[in-house]
Amino acid sequence: VKDYIALKKDGIYQIAMIHIGDEEIPEIKELTFLTSSPKNKSFPAFNEEKQKILYNVSSNDSFIGILDLKTGETKKLIDNASIPRWLNNDQLIYIDESQTQRQLYVSDLEGDKKLASDKQIKEVLELSKTYAGKAFYALKLSEIEIEEQVSYNSLKDLLRVVSRRSDA
Repeated sequence: VKDYIALKKDGIYQIAMIHIGDEEIPEIKELTFLTSSPKNKSFPAFNEEKQKILYNVSSNDSFIGILDLKTGETKKLIDNASIPRWLNNDQLIYIDESQTQRQLYVSDLEGDKKLASDKQIKEVLELSKTYAGKAFYALKLSEIEIEEQVSYNSLKDLLRVVSRRSDA
């Protein structure tokens, strides 16, 4: 099984590709760091068809970066943004960090953005194969869906609800 995660290397979180065995207790078979710049990176989101990874870069200002696995090229995609997830092959959803009240936006790869709808947030929860970022998206969705009065007693309860939503 191949996955992309953020791991600490020389004191900085970088994006890495790991191959995990399919044993009962899985172990890492291979580990390759894909980024090396001196800023922390997190929340990688892989697009298999495009062979690109979105990721969050944390520094004085957060931004979303993109890594092209075919060319190795990395670039800044969206300023003041975090926790990116692919919505489809040409659009991503992310948190706009430039406002006090953080909102979810949808953007194309050129940076044209619009406010995310509850339908798009649901799609991202269903498409996402990892739990990274799902908690925030699920909370945002529960704020939007007023008729769904769910009380989360703990992060563990929230992740259980998110898991059920994405498995449904």
